Amino acid sequence: MARVRLLSFSGTLGPAWHGPTISRALAAGDGAWGRLAWVDFFLLSPAGFGGDADKAEEIALQLEGELASFAWSRLYAATGDEQWLEKLSALDPGARDGLGEGQVNLQATLPEHPGTWSLGLGLVASADNGVGLQASLSHPDLFLQAWELGSTAWATLDGSRSVSLALDSPGPVAMRLGGLTQRVIERRYTDDGTHTLSHGWHQASLGPGFEWWHADLNLAAVTRSDVFDDATYLAVGGRAEVVLDHRENADARYWGWYVATSSDATMGDYSRLELGADARCFLPAWRGSLAARSTASWEITGSAPWFVQPAAGGSILLRGAPVNRYRSPLVITADVEYRLRLTDVFGLAAFSSNAWTADHSFIPGGGFGLRVRPTWLKPDMPLRWDVAATMDSWGFYVGMGEAF
Repeated sequence: MARVRLLSFSGTLGPAWHGPTISRALAAGDGAWGRLAWVDFFLLSPAGFGGDADKAEEIALQLEGELASFAWSRLYAATGDEQWLEKLSALDPGARDGLGEGQVNLQATLPEHPGTWSLGLGLVASADNGVGLQASLSHPDLFLQAWELGSTAWATLDGSRSVSLALDSPGPVAMRLGGLTQRVIERRYTDDGTHTLSHGWHQASLGPGFEWWHADLNLAAVTRSDVFDDATYLAVGGRAEVVLDHRENADARYWGWYVATSSDATMGDYSRLELGADARCFLPAWRGSLAARSTASWEITGSAPWFVQPAAGGSILLRGAPVNRYRSPLVITADVEYRLRLTDVFGLAAFSSNAWTADHSFIPGGGFGLRVRPTWLKPDMPLRWDVAATMDSWGFYVGMGEAF
């Protein structure tokens, strides 16, 4: 389902973007001023993005002899200890930096944490489900304790609706809680025609996640309930996922690579064992970049119900085909896309989007797109308009960000 976020509200009253180049830039600083930059990074960044008041205090104490007034203002911000404010107050105004001057003028009243939440409102649309509204809320520093929250809700005019929630605890080893309740109008494509069904499902997952270097390992226990009209299917199982993400910038996608593997197993009213893989590569090209992606999903038992079998079709996999048009125990997709930047705001894209399934053989597709990067959006997060076609259908997609 294609999605576009029209409005965005940030709890920081402005956009913020963090990436691996922050550490690179800070590491390039030399001497006392370079260490002061690290203090500001640890002091002002949200906990989920590297903020650490204890580290800020540790480095600021080392700077007292060289940059006393700068160190005292940071120490007061990190600890709230009145001794640092008293030292700042004893200085002439011209000897204090902007932060210290503000602290003295506030008369020891520490400013309120600005918050880091973001709220998005917009449209959802697809050829199968019509149009509707979407709202999304994210918070990378919930309770100021680095808990990460993400939630999305959407509904369309045909009666489809969905609410999802994800909550991660802080730390390199995190507990991850996920939940989903959804009802969609499904189309099942068979030799005797297209059948429209109402499909509702509820899913909950809980398990640990581990992060190290560019690697992310997720394990989860999953319970799921599917409802088709009067029939209900219950299943429980587990999921394991390993991700290696070495992209220089997750949105610019000028160079780098990404590899993910996953396995899902459930048992109950039906048995299912699915293996998945996702590989992507991004390279610089003339006035833009070249992106490639290949995915594979294999339901090993071959006996799982059609509604949990791998699928291709929609705005992400096999653009040009209706949503989940091709379902099969084995689905392989391949995409190659050239992204041309005409100016800082406008760009074009040309892509080949293909799939192969055990039941439908090879399905070729491709198309063209327009990219617009308004100055008020995050860097290199374009608005995307794509027109794509396969051998027997076509589609028009609007979204925020690239397809991959």
